[in-house]
Amino acid sequence: MSGFSPPNAAHQFGSLGLGILVAVAAAASSTAAASLAQGISAAFTVGSVVLALAALLVIVLIISARQHPVKAG
Repeated sequence: MSGFSPPNAAHQFGSLGLGILVAVAAAASSTAAASLAQGISAAFTVGSVVLALAALLVIVLIISARQHPVKAG
């Protein structure tokens, strides 16, 4: 069975986001003592930005769908 599978696509986006957060956390660490705190802080900051962008995208798509409704039939 080929084609687009929404649950699988959503899973891949989640993996991509997790990979980005891990890379940001690893890049933020400088010393062994402060690396955990810096990594967590950087991951939360980037995660917050990603969530804000996702919320903005949802709002834009909802407004667009209300302005251009699809006619059944």
